[in-house]
Amino acid sequence: MLRPSRSTQYVTAARTVLVVACLLTLLTTPGVLAQEQHEGLLAWYPADEGTGEVLHDAIGGYHGRILGARWVREGEAVALDFNGLNSYVDCGDAEPLRLKDGPLTIALWVRINTDRQQYLITRYGWSLYLAAGGVPHFEARSEDNASWQTLAGDRALQLDHWHHVAGVYDKAAGEWRLLLDGQRIAAAPRHEGFGGLYRSKLAFGSWAWTQTQFLDGLLGDLRLYGRALADEEIAALYKAGETHYIRGLRSPPRLLSLWLRPMPTVGKLVVDLAFRNLAEAVPEPGALVELAPAEGPPVHTARVARLDHEGRGWVELPTGDLRPGQYTVRARLTSPDEPLPDVADAAAVWTKSGGKPWWLAPTPGPTEVVPRPWPPLAVSDSGDTRTVACWNRRYLFRGAPFPVAVESAGAALLARPIRLRLRTDRGTGVWVAGGLRVKEQSPSHVVLETQARGAGLALTGRTTVEYDGMVRVDWRITPQEARELQELVCEIPLRADIARYWYYYPDRSRSWEDHRPGSLPADAVRIPFNPTIWLGDETRGLQWFTEHDADWLPADREGAVTVTRDGDAVLLKLHLIGRPVALDPASAATSPGGQAAVGSLAYTFGFQATPVKPVTRDAWDLRSSTLYTSVYSVAEPGPDGTCGLDRIAAAGVKTLSLMDWTNILCYNQPTEPDKLRHFVQECHKRGIQVLVYFGFQISDAAPEFAEWMDQVANWYEPRRYSYDSGLDNYPPKPTQTVYRVCYQSAWADFVVAGAARCMDEFGVDGVYLDGTGCPLPCYNPYHGCGPVAGDGTAHPRTTFFATRRMMQRLYAEIMSRNPNGQINLHNSSFMTMPSMAFATSCWDGEQLSTTPDRPMPERMPLDYFRTEFMGHQWGVAQEFLDYVLPYPFATEWGLTLLHDVPIRPYMYEEQYDLTSRLWRLMDEFGRRQAQWLPYWSNTDAVSVEPRGAYASLYRHPRNGVLVVVMNYTTQAAAVRASLQTARLGLPADAQARDGLTGELWPIQEGRLELPLEPLGWKAIWVR
Repeated sequence: MLRPSRSTQYVTAARTVLVVACLLTLLTTPGVLAQEQHEGLLAWYPADEGTGEVLHDAIGGYHGRILGARWVREGEAVALDFNGLNSYVDCGDAEPLRLKDGPLTIALWVRINTDRQQYLITRYGWSLYLAAGGVPHFEARSEDNASWQTLAGDRALQLDHWHHVAGVYDKAAGEWRLLLDGQRIAAAPRHEGFGGLYRSKLAFGSWAWTQTQFLDGLLGDLRLYGRALADEEIAALYKAGETHYIRGLRSPPRLLSLWLRPMPTVGKLVVDLAFRNLAEAVPEPGALVELAPAEGPPVHTARVARLDHEGRGWVELPTGDLRPGQYTVRARLTSPDEPLPDVADAAAVWTKSGGKPWWLAPTPGPTEVVPRPWPPLAVSDSGDTRTVACWNRRYLFRGAPFPVAVESAGAALLARPIRLRLRTDRGTGVWVAGGLRVKEQSPSHVVLETQARGAGLALTGRTTVEYDGMVRVDWRITPQEARELQELVCEIPLRADIARYWYYYPDRSRSWEDHRPGSLPADAVRIPFNPTIWLGDETRGLQWFTEHDADWLPADREGAVTVTRDGDAVLLKLHLIGRPVALDPASAATSPGGQAAVGSLAYTFGFQATPVKPVTRDAWDLRSSTLYTSVYSVAEPGPDGTCGLDRIAAAGVKTLSLMDWTNILCYNQPTEPDKLRHFVQECHKRGIQVLVYFGFQISDAAPEFAEWMDQVANWYEPRRYSYDSGLDNYPPKPTQTVYRVCYQSAWADFVVAGAARCMDEFGVDGVYLDGTGCPLPCYNPYHGCGPVAGDGTAHPRTTFFATRRMMQRLYAEIMSRNPNGQINLHNSSFMTMPSMAFATSCWDGEQLSTTPDRPMPERMPLDYFRTEFMGHQWGVAQEFLDYVLPYPFATEWGLTLLHDVPIRPYMYEEQYDLTSRLWRLMDEFGRRQAQWLPYWSNTDAVSVEPRGAYASLYRHPRNGVLVVVMNYTTQAAAVRASLQTARLGLPADAQARDGLTGELWPIQEGRLELPLEPLGWKAIWVR
């Protein structure tokens, strides 16, 4: 800090008196400014407490929570020390401190220990940070929140010196300025406010949005003004502080910090250590860690023999045998094995809770009950072939782990059997089947065991087929004697006339917009490892998947997966081994890539033919809408006795998904139970089902956060605690930080148990899952992810089986309580049938966000829509999410109607009006009884001109034909649709009407001429 600390009595008074008294106190404090220079001061953090975990605001009461930072003192001077590794101050989201329109002044004192990039103070809309080299930057979002804007200083801070940094946005003058030690170092015009501040935390010492770029140094006397201070005022602030400049107040030369991370279900407490050394090097730094009860000697000790080059290390302390209660964790720096006396011990308190949370389930066993709409599995034999039949599909096996044939809706999907091709140092091998037997058989699953031999290798497999048609193959190759495996490729040959489209898993390191499934390219496809590939057409297909590539060693990782054409087949090739791997039955190693020989190679593959189930209620039947803010208010009657629910019901809505039913994002219990119960009752009176929101994150506002976060969190990079986090953006919930979770963890129980309790206690009809059913790659080893290859590198696990198991349990819980219950999955771009099979509907489209000048036909080619967004080939009801394409709601309906897919409306009158009219049209026409004739397969029924115009038809046995015509180009066109009236069963004198307006439309001998604007469409009823 930059001035002597006031007495404890003074600090206590300053925290409790009124703002007026506080300002008077400021005037009497030595070295502070005159009263007029405190005008507009909204928050002031003197940072002179010296103790405690709260950084107090002496003006507005917007106190901050100190996380990892430590108090340092030199005589009576005090400051807050940030370790540059994980420490920061969280001041929450006080609305008066957003200052999104300006003016604004930020001023603070700082002393840095390193010159890397680091943040001093931040909100998402404006920040002060130091770039690499120590140059100050004033950073802000543009007023429309579309871009970052940065004002850079022309000089840098010196290491280990106190400096005063200030940023000013002078709205009246139309400029923003940056000052260092009272002198202007940058200025530029600025005539707008700040975007991005609607939901954003104020933080000191880190980039608050992702909690990265931590400050290494001291902060003091932080001020926020709601006015633009003049340069002279800031110079006076600098002078006032300089008067009390305490040159000896610096970060301790050596600092040991620790961070506690509980892992409840595995009975461990992970202690992360960080050693910051600003003095001479310490030989072989290590640490001794002790865990002790409140009273008594340590119960566990552990040693870190050597911290890494960054001073980081960690130990795991066993906690499963400990009694509930409070414990102290203490860490002592050692060199090489002896404690260093000049480094203070790091200590923290940890509390072991008693019992287990209500939502944590015992390890779930296999599901034996076959839920609707699937029938039980049927097994039959024919010679040496065993057939396992599920709904609408059959899998044939013959002495190998993989199917030799797969059928969907009576059509063969494979051109020939799946083949495992290998080459060793002794030549190419041919597998000789050694037998196939049924190990287990029940209505819900069948387990087959197989054996084969070839080239001195044994191939064993355990194949499990489940009632929804998911096939899991666990297979292993074991050498009978030492040899070298040079190549191992799995070839899946699909019929070329069916494998016309391909879907692949999104690359999360790239933009969502880069993900473009669609027509299979004419040329060979060559891509790095991808955990799932689907090949098929508009009605059926086959999905292959696997969870990780830790045991893959392809010759070229950029071509680990290829798709090529081979006559009447499309070959999906999985290049498992392409470099020499030494095999030795005496070795215990099982993963290639290292120096040692491996004793066996083990893999797990999944296959699932689609569609996965009959769609008994599609999105046209479910008629969904979503409520976001103030959800319960629509159930309250107005002056005329009606309420918003009456209008929603009158529009035809039959399903409502509630976003803000709990103040904790992604939580499993309501904030206002009575209101939720009443709302559900009112919806049921009107024939509306209610789904509550469950997301893919854990919130720091959740009571479970401190104990469970680290064990259940998704790590998205191969480094410890690489959290995918962000700020909640769903008001009116309080601002909170949320972290992505992984359902390989116990958080799957949190979702399943919470949904069941909500149905039991409040009568809800199911859940709206925001990405919850989408398997994501994860490196967190504390719940079984991040498998390690033979070369020691961790690989992400894409949790198909764990996520599937959670969805399977969720489906069972919901359907056992309500046979008409719903699981609506918001899945944008993640078409993963092992888990999606248990969604009753999905809502896809958020990945389509783009800039307004990009035409819809370019952003959404029709083959892309056919591949992903229809639902017919998947067996899951689909609806389209419209709010990200830069086109009007009405325009997008043309695209979706061509594909028999509805759009979910929001709480906007114009959206409800159009959607309601379309719902009524489909009811009046009798869509349920009609045959759908889509544009890609109806040329015998209709021809359309010009190019770029399309027509899909609904043909009813009595009510005629509903023709959906769209001009899918960026130019106006006179579209001609010529109907084959005899083929369609239409009379020669058929009449045509606009299905929405009832307006008569000219038709002659089945010919319709429709002048359509760019992307224009019409629904014409001909009868």
